[in-house]
Amino acid sequence: MEPLNSDDFDIMQFIDQKKKEAEKPESLHPMDVQMAVFHCADNFLRQYMMNKLSFCQYALPLLVPNPVSGEIEFPLWTFRQIKKTWKTLDTSKTATSRSEPVYKAFTPMVFFCRIGTVTSSKSQLMNSVINPRHNTFFHRHCPGSSRTCHLMDGVVEIAWYCPSGKPDDTFNDCIAFCNLHDRNQAEIIEELTMIMKHFLKRSSPVFNLEDIAESSEFSVDETETDCWEGKLKAKTVIKELDGTEFSQIKGKLLPRQGRPWQEWSKSSKDLHRLHGNVMQMESEIHQKMKSLRQEQRSFPLSDLMKHFLREIQSDNIAHKIYFLKWLSSLMDDMCEDKLSVIRKQYDAKWTEALQLKNKHDKRDELRAKQEELEKVSQELSDGTCGLEHLMREMGQIYEAWESQKEGTDRTGVDISSLPALAADIMISGFPIELMDGDAAHVPMQWIHAVLGKVVEKIGNKRLFVLSVLGLQSTGKSTMLNAMFGLQFAVSAGRCTRGAFMQLLDEMTCLAAKEEEECDVKCFNDVISFDVTRDIQYFAQLWEGNPPMAPPNPRYAE
Repeated sequence: MEPLNSDDFDIMQFIDQKKKEAEKPESLHPMDVQMAVFHCADNFLRQYMMNKLSFCQYALPLLVPNPVSGEIEFPLWTFRQIKKTWKTLDTSKTATSRSEPVYKAFTPMVFFCRIGTVTSSKSQLMNSVINPRHNTFFHRHCPGSSRTCHLMDGVVEIAWYCPSGKPDDTFNDCIAFCNLHDRNQAEIIEELTMIMKHFLKRSSPVFNLEDIAESSEFSVDETETDCWEGKLKAKTVIKELDGTEFSQIKGKLLPRQGRPWQEWSKSSKDLHRLHGNVMQMESEIHQKMKSLRQEQRSFPLSDLMKHFLREIQSDNIAHKIYFLKWLSSLMDDMCEDKLSVIRKQYDAKWTEALQLKNKHDKRDELRAKQEELEKVSQELSDGTCGLEHLMREMGQIYEAWESQKEGTDRTGVDISSLPALAADIMISGFPIELMDGDAAHVPMQWIHAVLGKVVEKIGNKRLFVLSVLGLQSTGKSTMLNAMFGLQFAVSAGRCTRGAFMQLLDEMTCLAAKEEEECDVKCFNDVISFDVTRDIQYFAQLWEGNPPMAPPNPRYAE
């Protein structure tokens, strides 16, 4: 070994360099960055942050001490758009699916706190109980962690364990875990899980975040003036729904988007399918469309729409956004409980109809079951009422007036201002319905007027239009929300009506007739297919991103 050359190595320079490295400030702790952004953000950005953290299955701050005043804040508003879905197994091993907003979900709560000096990481231990393959709670061994963390002192984080309805679930129900910020670790986790199971079976109290916030002495973000007033105004609008039958809300309070609009849309399509005496048929269709518009104009404006239109004219942007978000949340809550019952009925009747489809000797029963299915489907459609339906009613008020400006208007509002109001809502980040899903038609006059006002307000920008096509309830809106931070409505829960299945059966009968195959009555006679048995959903191969991601054990099931 050659001796060190003094020209190549300066011991004093080496020592000075090490001193400078030791004096360098530590890198920022990732949780300090998260909490710093949280403290500096307004309520809307906070809510957006929490939605994304929940989407990524990370723990959420539940109690947050103010770094200046020391006052403990309960950020209830940030939980308003977060839903959790889980499946529970009853005594008969039947899986029941539930989906609830976390602020309303009644769940047991397990609190973790550190007593004395413990060498193992509390957060890492909790992760092993909730999901051993995912760091739900950030801990000292996570990448980027540093020795000191300043903004997490006194913070209480919360995460939920949501069972999948499998026999190997750790717990049989949704459990909330709160983190109040070696012997064999596997044995500790096993014993800890057994202890929690034992106490959770014996303990009866369950908690919901909304009730805790109301009964606590913490500073709750929803008590801020704009948020509180927005909630009161939204409740005033919702109160107009009291006394109205659930399935008749749209028919009585939002009548313009019902039968008249749907028939008008059908007549508009018929204009492009003229046959026979074309001129006479075209004249009759135009007369019918005019009559339907007059019928729309004859409806008086409901108190529901009066309150809604009055509130969205507010000049206070924050107040308006709070109002719209509260209204959307309250309307979803109102519909969710009742729609879940109808969805179960739809699923049951759909399964029965599929079973009868393979029995050619029970065509009458199948026809009766399909009529029942269509009736339940209509109940599902009639009972679905949200913010988009109020906006749709605005559009029909405008279109009915624009089509015939003469005559008397019974709405009592400045109809010419409606496109500007919708444009403001769109600019604030809320989506505007382009195509009416119930009528399968685009209200061209309304869309043209709204986009015209958008151009006036923000300028004639060049736009890149991205369209996503796919089957219903396949995650299109969820994907767009995740990619671009949008607010498309998700979890609609509508079931596919089977229109394409009916078309296949008709074409099969025609083909069988040509081929003189008299025994073939439906598509299943050619290719046997059961949607509940023959469709398999494969889990992802990797848990995370390759190349370091572990394989998913459920992939081989």
